[in-house]
Amino acid sequence: MHLDLITRSLILAEEENEYRKEHAMTKVFVPTAQTLWISINATLNARLVQNSIYFRYVGGLYGPVPAQAMSDAILAWFKLSVLPNLSEDYVTPVVIAIDLTSISSFVVASFDFSGIHGGMGISIANNVNMRVDFGTGVAGRAYHGWNSVCGLPASVVTRNLINTLWAENIVTAYSLLPAIAAALDFEWVVVSRFEAGAPRVAGITTPITTVSRRDLVVDSQRHRIPGRRF
Repeated sequence: MHLDLITRSLILAEEENEYRKEHAMTKVFVPTAQTLWISINATLNARLVQNSIYFRYVGGLYGPVPAQAMSDAILAWFKLSVLPNLSEDYVTPVVIAIDLTSISSFVVASFDFSGIHGGMGISIANNVNMRVDFGTGVAGRAYHGWNSVCGLPASVVTRNLINTLWAENIVTAYSLLPAIAAALDFEWVVVSRFEAGAPRVAGITTPITTVSRRDLVVDSQRHRIPGRRF
């Protein structure tokens, strides 16, 4: 299963590259200098699931080498800090890092071939998620981000509410990202590539300074149910 996930994740990355090239003339691709789009992929009850986070390089020479280091660090972070909180049905995370500097830039990836999975019991339905919000201290939609964490163990959800301690563990895990990024000369950022529905000439990045949860009520992501769109 883990090899199949890696293959599908790499196909997604290649499709993204082709999409960027195909839409270059219509400016759907918006370059964002020295910025990585990092996609965390896994399977949940045989369904491919994904979350995205972004990092801007602030060090010296930029290229695949620092990008690979950042990709590897995210895989290590996810395995150590996030995965133990997820259901055993959440299997084999794969990290894909796509550079957004130009239409024809590079892609790197990080895998774990051991078939690792979440550390808790069976999952609740795939569409049940917890939203984690990322703040920058700047008002406006373009300056906020979020992830929708899936693979919640059934044991941490009672009716429509998520267990407080479990939720705080997830927030704490995400709060580690600024320091992890800084150690590799990156900043964890929100990326804005559109304004008022129109593409910007170049994307803008804003460092993330806070991580929070809106509340303990579950969110629903219908597209994560098997048989629905990705």
